[in-house]
Amino acid sequence: MELQDGPAIMTPEPVTSLEPCVGKLAFLGLDFDLKSRAQWTDLLLSAGQIAPFQYLVTPNVDHVVSFHEGIVPAEVYTGAAYKVCDSRILSKLASLRGLTLEAYPGSDLVRDFLADPRSKAVRIAVFGPSAGDFALLRTVYPEHDLLLVDAPMLKRGTPVWDEAVARLLATPFDILLSCVSFPKQELICHDLQVAGRTHGLGICAGASLDFLTGKQERAPEWMKTSHLEWLHRLLSDPKRLWHRYLVRGPRIFLLFLSKK
Repeated sequence: MELQDGPAIMTPEPVTSLEPCVGKLAFLGLDFDLKSRAQWTDLLLSAGQIAPFQYLVTPNVDHVVSFHEGIVPAEVYTGAAYKVCDSRILSKLASLRGLTLEAYPGSDLVRDFLADPRSKAVRIAVFGPSAGDFALLRTVYPEHDLLLVDAPMLKRGTPVWDEAVARLLATPFDILLSCVSFPKQELICHDLQVAGRTHGLGICAGASLDFLTGKQERAPEWMKTSHLEWLHRLLSDPKRLWHRYLVRGPRIFLLFLSKK
C-alpha cells in the first residue's frame, strides 16, 4: 500500500534547494555548513518548501568520535543536507588550525526558530518525547502547530522500526523534530529520506525539548564561554554521562592530532 504525506494542504510550490550556505568547512572528516543564525532560522521557516525531504544533523564531540569509530554508518552523515556544529570544543579545535567554525548548539537552533513568530505557521511533528513531556511543550508553545508522533522502543531493522518510518511517511509536517537518542534520531531521518518522504526537513534535535521545557537546565553563561558546558552536563547526570564525557570524549584530541 502506498503511503502519502497526509491530506492535501495548500503550500508554496516545492523547491529542491533554498538559499545556498555561506560556505562549507571540512573539519575532522565532516563538511560543516556555515550560515549565520538568522539564515538558519530562515531555512527552518521555509521547511515546507523543501522537496524531497532533507535532514539536518548537529554533530558534537561524541558524534564525531562515533562517526570515525563506525558506530554511525557513514551514509547517515553524507546523506544529511546540513551539518551544524553543536560543540564549542569542536569550534575551539578548529580555531587552533586557523579555521572559523561557529558553534550553534541544536537546542539554541530549535529555540531560536520557535521564538520567531513566523514559526507558528509551520507544521511541526515531534518524534520521541513521552505524552507528558509533549504536553509540557504544548504549554510552553500553545500557539504552535505541534503534533506528537509516537516513538516506541526502537531498534533498526525490526518491524517496529519500519512501522515508525511508515508512520512518519504518512504524517503531515513541514519540520520533524527527531528527539530520540543518538544515533537513532539520525538513523530514523536517514531511513525516512531513503523511504521517499516527499517534502519537509528533519532536525536531529537531541535533548532540545528538555531544555525548552525546563526539564534540564542550560549551563550558566560563564561555563559556555569557558567551553565547560560539557562539565555542566556531566555534573547534571554523572551516572549516565560519565563514560561519554570522560572516556569517549577525550578521543577527539587523538582524532584532531591524526587528521588534517
